[in-house]
Amino acid sequence: MITISPLCIHMNKAQTYTEQELVARIKDEGSRKEAVVQLYQHTKDNILRFVLKYGGKNEDRDELMNEGFLVLIKSVEADKFQFQAQLSTYYIGICRRIWLNWRKKDTAEAGRHNPITEQTEASLFVGSIQDDIEKEERLHILDGCLDELGERGKELLIMSREDPPIPWPKIAEMLAFSSHQTAKNAAQRFMKRVSDCVQAKLAA
Repeated sequence: MITISPLCIHMNKAQTYTEQELVARIKDEGSRKEAVVQLYQHTKDNILRFVLKYGGKNEDRDELMNEGFLVLIKSVEADKFQFQAQLSTYYIGICRRIWLNWRKKDTAEAGRHNPITEQTEASLFVGSIQDDIEKEERLHILDGCLDELGERGKELLIMSREDPPIPWPKIAEMLAFSSHQTAKNAAQRFMKRVSDCVQAKLAA
């Protein structure tokens, strides 16, 4: 079982591998921990922000990442990862879906209203994608297209779809746009770029 420990986090910290090398090491139990170290370092901050945004605590991150590694290993061993996105993006997508499922289960068991739906981050934009493509594959493609926007563009699209909605003047202020109309126009352009990117990758 893969677990994240201080020793694991700091070992071979400077070593980096290509995408192909990472996949090969994940498939090889003897060198798997080295791939885990690299993925942990590259994704821990992104995953922590997501956990905190959707109701978690700092200490929830490593538990989530451990669970995500188990799913990732099975997926890679079954050759489900097809290099359509970076492995780190693929792994982050796995962790996001695990976290949202945990939160849905927790709120359902507690009998509370669950504000987290599948309309979060990448899945906000899934609606128009062909139904015959498996949902998980669509999400990984979409994650990659969102990453191509850069952090500011990605944050703009996420914030523009929050529920309850964030006022456009506030979004413009938070993301340093000159006006709320400029922010709205940028969001429309980014949305089109994401849609075109997804369609192009599905057609490839």
